[in-house]
Amino acid sequence: MQSSVRCCPYRRRPPTIPRAPLKRVKNGKLYLIPVSDQTRGHGTTGMAEFYAAQLRDFLAAAPRRGM
Repeated sequence: MQSSVRCCPYRRRPPTIPRAPLKRVKNGKLYLIPVSDQTRGHGTTGMAEFYAAQLRDFLAAAPRRGM
Protein backbone atom coordinates (compact mmCIF):
# COMPACT_ATOMS: atom_id res chain seq x y z
CA MET A 1 0.00 0.00 0.00
CA GLN A 2 1.36 3.41 -0.90
CA SER A 3 0.02 6.92 -0.63
CA SER A 4 1.15 10.18 -2.16
CA VAL A 5 0.52 13.70 -0.91
CA ARG A 6 0.80 16.54 -3.39
CA CYS A 7 0.14 20.25 -3.14
CA CYS A 8 -0.82 22.58 -5.94
CA PRO A 9 1.61 25.40 -5.08
CA TYR A 10 0.47 28.03 -7.52
CA ARG A 11 -2.95 29.25 -8.60
CA ARG A 12 -1.96 29.88 -12.24
CA ARG A 13 -0.28 26.57 -12.95
CA PRO A 14 -2.29 23.35 -12.58
CA PRO A 15 -0.73 20.62 -10.45
CA THR A 16 1.23 17.82 -12.06
CA ILE A 17 -0.48 14.62 -11.08
CA PRO A 18 1.70 11.48 -11.34
CA ARG A 19 -1.04 9.15 -12.64
CA ALA A 20 1.22 6.66 -14.43
CA PRO A 21 3.30 5.75 -11.34
CA LEU A 22 0.12 5.39 -9.26
CA LYS A 23 -1.26 2.85 -11.72
CA ARG A 24 1.82 0.70 -11.10
CA VAL A 25 1.28 0.70 -7.32
CA LYS A 26 -1.35 -1.71 -6.03
CA ASN A 27 -3.98 0.26 -4.07
CA GLY A 28 -2.04 3.50 -4.68
CA LYS A 29 -3.90 6.70 -3.82
CA LEU A 30 -3.27 10.40 -4.36
CA TYR A 31 -4.40 13.16 -2.03
CA LEU A 32 -4.22 16.57 -3.68
CA ILE A 33 -4.18 19.56 -1.31
CA PRO A 34 -6.02 22.45 -2.96
CA VAL A 35 -4.62 25.98 -2.86
CA SER A 36 -6.01 28.12 -0.04
CA ASP A 37 -5.02 31.02 2.18
CA GLN A 38 -3.43 28.53 4.61
CA THR A 39 -1.24 26.65 2.09
CA ARG A 40 2.39 27.64 1.56
CA GLY A 41 3.44 26.24 -1.81
CA HIS A 42 5.76 23.23 -1.68
CA GLY A 43 6.16 23.70 2.09
CA THR A 44 2.53 22.65 2.55
CA THR A 45 3.48 18.97 2.38
CA GLY A 46 5.31 19.48 5.68
CA MET A 47 2.16 20.84 7.37
CA ALA A 48 0.40 17.73 8.67
CA GLU A 49 -2.88 19.47 9.46
CA PHE A 50 -3.72 19.24 5.74
CA TYR A 51 -3.41 15.46 5.55
CA ALA A 52 -3.45 14.13 9.13
CA ALA A 53 -6.79 12.34 8.72
CA GLN A 54 -5.67 10.62 5.50
CA LEU A 55 -2.38 9.58 7.12
CA ARG A 56 -4.21 8.22 10.16
CA ASP A 57 -6.48 6.13 7.87
CA PHE A 58 -3.48 4.93 5.86
CA LEU A 59 -1.59 3.81 8.97
CA ALA A 60 -4.68 2.14 10.45
CA ALA A 61 -5.09 0.10 7.23
CA ALA A 62 -1.41 -0.86 6.99
CA PRO A 63 -0.65 -4.50 7.81
CA ARG A 64 0.85 -5.11 11.24
CA ARG A 65 4.18 -6.88 11.55
CA GLY A 66 4.98 -9.11 14.48
CA MET A 67 8.18 -8.42 16.34
